[in-house]
Order: sequence, then C-alpha cells, then structure tokens
Amino acid sequence: MSDHLERAAAVRAKLTPDQLNWSPEPAKWSIAQIFEHLILTNTPYVPAIKNGVEAAEKRSGEIKHTFFGKFLIKNAGPKGNAPAPKQLHPRPGPYGMDVIDKWAAQTQSLLDLAKGSRGVDLCSFRIQNPLLKMFKMNLADCFLILTEHTERHIQQIEVLQNRCAADMPSTANR
Repeated sequence: MSDHLERAAAVRAKLTPDQLNWSPEPAKWSIAQIFEHLILTNTPYVPAIKNGVEAAEKRSGEIKHTFFGKFLIKNAGPKGNAPAPKQLHPRPGPYGMDVIDKWAAQTQSLLDLAKGSRGVDLCSFRIQNPLLKMFKMNLADCFLILTEHTERHIQQIEVLQNRCAADMPSTANR
C-alpha cells in the first residue's frame, strides 16, 4: 500500500486540475473519478477491518483465504474485470486535487491498520463483506482484496495520466 501512495503522489505531481478531470471518452472515468471510486470502495471496509483486528485472536496464524475472498481478489485485482456496483460509481465531477489527498489519507489509515495487525491471526475472525452482505470473509481476504483492487486502479491511473499528457498537453503544472 505504501507503493500505491508513492505512485499516486508521482501522478499528482504531474497533473493539472483539467487533466485530473479529463476523460478519454464520455463513458470512461477520469483520474479523479477513479480515486473517488477507490474512496467509495474502501470506506465501508475501514471500520469492518478495524473491528475485526480488535476482535481477532492475538496470535500469528497461517494465511488461508476463503473461497469468496479468492474470488474477489482475482476479479477486483489487476487482471480482473469485475464491473463496479452502482453504489461505487463516482459522481460526474469536477473534482479538485483534494480527492487524491482524501484517498491518500484513507489509504494511510488502511496501511496503519495492516501494520497494527501484526501478531493477529487474520484468518481467525470472519466479517460480513461490507458491500455484499450475504458473504463472509476473513481479514486476510479484506486486506488483499483492497490491495489488489487499488493496484488495478493505480495501474489504470498511470496509463490514463500518460494518455492525458499526450492528448491534452498542459501549459503549466497545476
């Protein structure tokens, strides 16, 4: 996750507000909308993970992902193509650079939770998936789902930023 923060900061440093909100096609999300989508996705996970880490057994254990967790990890990750549920679609915008800052703060909170879970058996406690409530998964699933999903979208942001820079040259950075 710290790699995601560094890569997002590198993208932010090169963007103008117009580039942040630029989309290659009307049906495609802008960089800002992708960050907003990540915020919307991560928001219900933060309290669920926090509560789970506090309730889980305080011992190290072998990491074993659940069947549902493996499914989400694969489909939400860089090689996946799962469509986003409507409640996770960002608003049209425009957005300010603060959307990246808000995502970075949220991602830092998740990173802090991950660091604080050392010595916790991440598979000993199951939580209800905060988005698909009929499914349960363990904390190891949650952390890897969010990491893989973020990687998917950071890659998408980096590609979009390069395309935007080529298709929409800026006169000045921010």
